[in-house]
Amino acid sequence: MRWSGVRSAIAVCAVLVACLSWPDTSAAARLRVPEDFPTIGEAVDSAAAGDTILVAAGIYTGELNRNIDPGGRDLVFLAPSGSSTTIIDLEGAGRAFEFQNYETRATLIRGFTIR
Repeated sequence: MRWSGVRSAIAVCAVLVACLSWPDTSAAARLRVPEDFPTIGEAVDSAAAGDTILVAAGIYTGELNRNIDPGGRDLVFLAPSGSSTTIIDLEGAGRAFEFQNYETRATLIRGFTIR
């Protein structure tokens, strides 16, 4: 094999290694509340590790919008409109989120007011 052939083989191997080691983010889903799921809890029940739950502006009340437990899955809870317009109202009962199943720092909550 000539030197140019060796360089080509090395280049092909480098590209192959890069492709195989690239993280697969295509499996992560975006679950939208209330567009896809009427409550945050129902979105969590359908979520897989790494998914993002996008919560639209509004006031979220009721049993399925409190005591939200990711069940050990690292999820991202995101309210793109921000905390002034996206509110989890506990109505004096329970907690907004419960982390009791070894979720990691990859679990994020951003953009909510909890009252």
